[in-house]
Amino acid sequence: PPAGEGTGRLVCSCNGVGVNQIEDAISKGAQSVEGIGAATGAGTTCGSCKPELRALLRAAAAKAPPSTPASIAAE
Repeated sequence: PPAGEGTGRLVCSCNGVGVNQIEDAISKGAQSVEGIGAATGAGTTCGSCKPELRALLRAAAAKAPPSTPASIAAE
């Protein structure tokens, strides 16, 4: 995370990855548990945090504005 920000609540204890790091990875384009793992290491050891990673992905998707369909963007 950027300087001055903590990792937040620990989500992946195997790799010491917090919720802030995971949300940052999602905001930078991670769209799957595997994507979060590639960006942060979360979920790549024992896998017990994968359900929470999926929940964070769902929460981020629910907060995201709906994307503009390409057909409308092209008009």
